Amino acid sequence: MAVPNGDFANGLEGWLISDPATARLEPDGQGTGDKLRILVPATKKLRFVNSAPFAVTPGAGYDVVVGAQLAAGSSNFASFSLVFLSPSEVGRKVSRFEPFGRASTYSDYTIAGIVPPGAKQAMMQISYDRQEGTGDLSIYDVSYAEIGTLEISGWAIDRDATGSGRPPTGIESVSLYLDGPPATGTFVGIASLGDRRDDVAGGCGDQRLLTSGWHYRWNVGAIRTGTHTLNAVIRATSGATSQVATTFVMAAAFPDDPIGGIDVPVARTTISETTRISGWAIDRNSTSGPGIDSVTAYLDGGHDSSTLVGTATYGEGRPGVALHFGDAFKLSGWHLDWNAASVSRGDHTLSFLLHSSVTGATTTLTREVNVGGGRDIAGSKPAGASNALPASPPEMAVDGLPATFWNSGHFAPQWIELDLEATVAVERLRLVVSQAPSGPTTHRVYGRGPTGGEVLLHEFSGITTEGQMLEYSPPAPWTGIRFIRVETVTSPSWVAWREIGVYLANATSTGTVSGAVRSGERAVPGALVEIRAGDTVTQAVFTDDAGAYSFEGIPPGTYTVRAHAPTASLDRRRDSEPQTLDPGARVRVPPLVLDPR
Repeated sequence: MAVPNGDFANGLEGWLISDPATARLEPDGQGTGDKLRILVPATKKLRFVNSAPFAVTPGAGYDVVVGAQLAAGSSNFASFSLVFLSPSEVGRKVSRFEPFGRASTYSDYTIAGIVPPGAKQAMMQISYDRQEGTGDLSIYDVSYAEIGTLEISGWAIDRDATGSGRPPTGIESVSLYLDGPPATGTFVGIASLGDRRDDVAGGCGDQRLLTSGWHYRWNVGAIRTGTHTLNAVIRATSGATSQVATTFVMAAAFPDDPIGGIDVPVARTTISETTRISGWAIDRNSTSGPGIDSVTAYLDGGHDSSTLVGTATYGEGRPGVALHFGDAFKLSGWHLDWNAASVSRGDHTLSFLLHSSVTGATTTLTREVNVGGGRDIAGSKPAGASNALPASPPEMAVDGLPATFWNSGHFAPQWIELDLEATVAVERLRLVVSQAPSGPTTHRVYGRGPTGGEVLLHEFSGITTEGQMLEYSPPAPWTGIRFIRVETVTSPSWVAWREIGVYLANATSTGTVSGAVRSGERAVPGALVEIRAGDTVTQAVFTDDAGAYSFEGIPPGTYTVRAHAPTASLDRRRDSEPQTLDPGARVRVPPLVLDPR
């Protein structure tokens, strides 16, 4: 019984009743449990009873059975619907409660069909009103079962059929084949004959053809996605045969899949040497397992234009993913140990290609990271100099373009100064030389804060040449730095620099943001929670069984936390107020409340 508490064994737990005065639990009279009795006075008011949502499989066949008893004289006042959600309504199948004869007797009311594409959950809804007299309906149990079948139907006749003892339609059998006729196609099955077809009999003007319809219930669960042909071989009692064919598309229920996320590293953080990168990936179109056969990592571009980093290890347990998407996706975690020691320092993009084993489709996840300690914060900052040629101003030393340069137009001593526009900790300097001819040089780098005098940070001295890179990292970061001044004391050429880089210390002054997701007083496990800087998702996690979440290693900044409901019975999402995270701080976000829908 897939409908939660569909037999009312736990009372009305999980059921939502819009008007408790008209719907209540009563003993079923058989000593086997309770029934839900709906007793409606004469009124025009529409009311409803909803079950708790439950998981469904897009594309699957289903049967719904409602065991009910409709009192005599209570017809045409109530209906039952299977409502498909994802998370809002994407479809419904409706039927009415009608008495079988005049007596008040128990009956099984059924509906059947195919779960529509994109549906994630469903709920049973019983709706009722009464415009005249009193309506009396008892519900004993509600069940839902997926059968993985699709009903195929059609009609077939042989207008030349004559003689007694033969079917009046003249048809002996209808055989179905997939993707080709009998010689090349796959045998599907033999249809059931004798379905009533008033349209065929009326169109042909022959009532003998009233039972010319046929149907076949087909399990389509194992059919791959894509375009297929269904062939019907019609055999007459005379031995003659003919064939008809139709084309259909087996569509993926979740066309955007595969989906996934990157747990670590957090966006915009710094990594060095060997780092473990981890995340999760699933394809919701899978009917068994998480539906992913590979996760491949690339550096600085897509799979066709970048450096291959490696293939992740896939299949690790992810309870949070299972809570959100279902137990079939529990083993959806992946990780990759990446040695970044040989990667150039600076900002890079990691790309992860998720490949579906179900549809062959791919999805790419990206994460911006900094390798080797700190970010270059000198780019495009205000710059001044002792002198400059008109075509080579000091701003060209911080424009990020190695082909351009600042040229003082004079021999030493000369200087250039950068305003970092903030007081920071600096862990590395990088200077790209512009010099002709080569020869001995001495360059002194000074730093100072918003106030106070200069401090010598480092002196570069030696033989330098055009395009050479000078780098220095102190044992500990220089703190309180706002201005950087590079003074050249000796040089065989006019003083010039192609690029000057000033790297922010790897601040680890990252912080923690945590909180909980609730619905009323209850925890919401399996909610997908994102911490967002503007429109960028910095990290995403799932709530645990207690509804709690935590983001670790988050860089300082202002963020919004967003919770996505794991079930369609709750509000789709909820955002926090903006949260400011200072270096090293721990921020506790007020509970994010997802109200029942």
